[in-house]
Amino acid sequence: MGSGCKAWDQGKHPDCAGDSSPPWCKQQWCYVDPCSCHIPTQPKESMYITGASYQNHPLYYSYATCTEEDNWSHLHNKDSCTMSADEDKCNARTSCGWDGSQCVVKALLGKCAAKVEMKAPEGPKDLGDDDCSCIGWTGIDGKSPVMYSRGLAEYPGDMGSHCKAWDENVHPDCKSEDAPKWCKQAWCYVNPCKCKLGDIPKITVTNLTYSGMKAFYSYATCKEEDLFTSGNNPDACINQFNYHACVSKDHCGWDGAKCNGKAQLDQCNATGAEEVVGLKQCKCIGMAGLNGTKTVQLASSVEEYPADVGAYCKAWDDEEHPDCSADIEDADKPSWCLKKWCMVDPCSCDLPVPPKTTQYFEGAKWGKRHGYYSYSTCGETDEYTADNFAEACTNRSEEHTSELQSP
Repeated sequence: MGSGCKAWDQGKHPDCAGDSSPPWCKQQWCYVDPCSCHIPTQPKESMYITGASYQNHPLYYSYATCTEEDNWSHLHNKDSCTMSADEDKCNARTSCGWDGSQCVVKALLGKCAAKVEMKAPEGPKDLGDDDCSCIGWTGIDGKSPVMYSRGLAEYPGDMGSHCKAWDENVHPDCKSEDAPKWCKQAWCYVNPCKCKLGDIPKITVTNLTYSGMKAFYSYATCKEEDLFTSGNNPDACINQFNYHACVSKDHCGWDGAKCNGKAQLDQCNATGAEEVVGLKQCKCIGMAGLNGTKTVQLASSVEEYPADVGAYCKAWDDEEHPDCSADIEDADKPSWCLKKWCMVDPCSCDLPVPPKTTQYFEGAKWGKRHGYYSYSTCGETDEYTADNFAEACTNRSEEHTSELQSP
């Protein structure tokens, strides 16, 4: 919808179903980039797809670019910022702002100039060996600071989500000219229970957890030799090369062939507390315990949520979403503010209520799939989607399941 000039509303909009439909039903329109639109009739911000954006801009539509007169907006989109031609009236509205020549959505102010400096899209992320795939959210903005004994390291929000030399120029030991070789080695977080490589993953030295168990990392899945663990974690189970050395470590266990961490041996069979990590047939995904923040794109603002947002069942929007502000009494907040939810893998989710694609993280992916959220796996009824995400597949009459039918 909106990808080219077409009378998109004809036969689709409720007002366009009868024989005496209004003129705008047959008029062509499409979505446009407001920063590249240089015609006398300015485009208007869309009401159709709540929270949607294009290149970090709210969606805008235009009839004029399709050589049509706009007979719709003055009747149905009177609150559009671009309908305010006067600077004072524009600035008097909380959601609008004057950019020097026209009234636009505040979220757009400054974005057009910034767009020129945007980096070219990156290629596909290296998600490691198929027998030990990386886990984590790629395409997430934010910060994940980690405190080591030798100082603070400021990692990006998607740390460990794909193969990359994450420590280079970030870890306290990796900022000098004579930095150790492991600083330039690529690694990522992995699920040890689904890792079939000969070089087993190691438990992280941080406090991160994944689906209720400690997080593990791997250099091997990124086709690197692990030069970090032997020199920086001599007590690591993988460094105990025989049965006696292995069992002498309280945190290690011998699996019959090699030394593994007891955490890995035990936790792969553990289900975790379902009220925290979600139902076993649809477990939460994400790294819990991350410090810092992640940038969340809402319909009318950009907010900073905790860095581990969505990693386990919690009412993540409470006191974070503007509609759920701490200044508002719980009784006056929308009911969904206090509902628990988490991010899930839709292809590993077998619940009567299907998960929905998230609007919060534009372009974010878990592996090769877009982000999905679920209230149901946290034992909650989803009271958010119907009112705030009209374009969710579950709110539409036709089926949109193509992503779930492909890897």
